[in-house]
Amino acid sequence: MTVRGTGRRGRPATLDRDAILDAAEARAGASGADGVSMRALAADLGVTPMALYRHFADKDALLVAVLDRQVDGLRRPRLPTDPAARAVGLMLWLHAELDARPWVLEALSRGDLYAPRILPTIEEVLAAFVAAGLAPDAAVDAYQTCWRYVVGDLLIKHRSAATKARLARPTVQDAAVRAPDAGQLPLLAQTAARWPQARSHHDVRAGMQALVDGLLRA
Repeated sequence: MTVRGTGRRGRPATLDRDAILDAAEARAGASGADGVSMRALAADLGVTPMALYRHFADKDALLVAVLDRQVDGLRRPRLPTDPAARAVGLMLWLHAELDARPWVLEALSRGDLYAPRILPTIEEVLAAFVAAGLAPDAAVDAYQTCWRYVVGDLLIKHRSAATKARLARPTVQDAAVRAPDAGQLPLLAQTAARWPQARSHHDVRAGMQALVDGLLRA
């Protein structure tokens, strides 16, 4: 990233909006949204923090712009025409894109920051649910259910991977279901061998399909 100067000695460097977004994107990718601060970005760019405020009102406005930029970079998949299958495809696409951007997932899961440019995609999901037979309000509820499935699945995936990478022992969760008391917990004992595979190889596509099918039947 570069900060463009005016070419005249003694004058402050001029700052390009894209350069700020590049720096913020790099920091967020390396350290998460919490790693982005106006002071740190100013140091990265060799300017004063006040220079950043000429482009963005505050850190939140900057992060929203970075999130919108992430949306602009998404590549749309080919989607089926069947409404239910289209809803499934859109949600799986969002899942895959968030999986590749853990810092975005973390930022969105907090319930504050947002990317306004994703709204047409949400409109498309709602339209698919309505075309599949849901009333508009029910479509909103269906989207929220699917969204929480996406976020929950990915948070568990990424946080579990980070935890297991730093542990020198099996997780307490894995140990708990390894050898349950068959007398008191017969089903857990019967399925003990299944749990490691179910946890590490969760079939997101099958789960999303089952979720959407259930929402439409309900």
